[in-house]
Amino acid sequence: MDFKKIKEYSTLIKALAFIVFAVAVFFAIYRKPEIPKELKENIREVVFRTYGGKMADTCWNVIRDGDYFIIIGETESFGFGKKDGYVVKTDKNGDVIWTRCFGGDGDDALIAGVATDDGYVFCGGTNSFGSGETDGYVVAIDRDGEKLWE
Repeated sequence: MDFKKIKEYSTLIKALAFIVFAVAVFFAIYRKPEIPKELKENIREVVFRTYGGKMADTCWNVIRDGDYFIIIGETESFGFGKKDGYVVKTDKNGDVIWTRCFGGDGDDALIAGVATDDGYVFCGGTNSFGSGETDGYVVAIDRDGEKLWE
């Protein structure tokens, strides 16, 4: 066999290998794998939600209250000052029922809370109020998010 025929066969083999590779990649990318029936019964959909605005917003804690979730944190996107305490009430699907901000001109954050008979009590820190650099901050609200006291 001469060198010219070997080169032709080599080029043909490379072309066939490329085609086989391309078909394999196509099926690997676009073909959905079949999930066995035993596994399908144990799979549930997971939904991710985000809450906040364009600035830095952080969730520090979550309270479950029946079919509702109370998300506690801080926001730079909304409120009265640099950072403010941020509370979001959602239904069991994560859809927002209401949001509230608490604080003053400085930095305020809510990091924990409990459900009470009347609503919720949150605690965190503030330099908007108080007598020092940073002081404890406690806010009580009713179930509709209206402030009872701070």
